Amino acid sequence: MKNSYLLKIATIALTLTTLSHAAHASNERGNGGDVVRCSGKLRTLDSVVLKSESLQYFNYFELTNYKDSLRMIQTKLEETLPYYGVSLRKFLETYEAKADLNSSVFWIQGKVLDIKDENLFIELPKTCGSPIQAVVLANHPITRYYYNKGLLDELAGNGDEMSWLLIHEWLRPYIKDTDTLRILNGYFHSNQVLESTEKEIQMKLKRFRFECCSRATASEVKQDQAEESRYTPV
Repeated sequence: MKNSYLLKIATIALTLTTLSHAAHASNERGNGGDVVRCSGKLRTLDSVVLKSESLQYFNYFELTNYKDSLRMIQTKLEETLPYYGVSLRKFLETYEAKADLNSSVFWIQGKVLDIKDENLFIELPKTCGSPIQAVVLANHPITRYYYNKGLLDELAGNGDEMSWLLIHEWLRPYIKDTDTLRILNGYFHSNQVLESTEKEIQMKLKRFRFECCSRATASEVKQDQAEESRYTPV
C-alpha cells in the first residue's frame, strides 16, 4: 500500500519537467516574472495588480517572511491535493539548489532582458514605476530560469513578495495567459485558499484549467490506499 503510494508520488515528480516542456514547446521566446517599484519598495507585478483598489478579489494574508508564506501554501496543498504539494516542493527545492540535473532544470543568474509579456489591461498605481523583468522562463528543449539576483535578493527582504514571484514561476509552465495566472497567484496567497476544503480547491483549480499533475484529493488518495490494502498479500 505505502510503496504503491510512494511510487505514484515519484512518478508525478519525475514527469513534472516533461509536462512543463509540453506546455511551452512552441514558445522559446520565454515567459517571465516581473517586479515593480512602488513608493520606493520593490514588489511583484502580480501583487500590485491584485491588491489594487479595483481588484480586491481576495482577502490576502500578508506575512513578514516569504518562506512562511510558501510553507503555508505548500502545507495546504499537501493536506488537500498532495500531488500539487509534491510539485511545489520539487520546484522550491530546485530553486534553492539552482539546478536539478536529473530533470534538466537550471536557474541561471544574469542581466535579464525585458520580453514584454505582462499582458496588462489596467494602469498601475501612480506611485509605481514601469515593470522590470526579474525572471525569464525558457522551456524548450530544457527548462531554464534566467534571473536577476539583485532584484530577487531585494524582493526577498520585502515581506511575502518573494512568495508571489516563486508561485508565479511555479504556475507559469502550466498557464499560458499571464493575466489568468496573476489571479490564480492571488488565490494561493489568500485566506480563501487556507479556509477552503479539498473539494473547493479542486473545483477552483479546474475552473482555472490548472492541472500540473493528478488532481486527486487527500481523501481520494487515502481511499485508493485503503482499496489497495484490501488486495495486498500479508
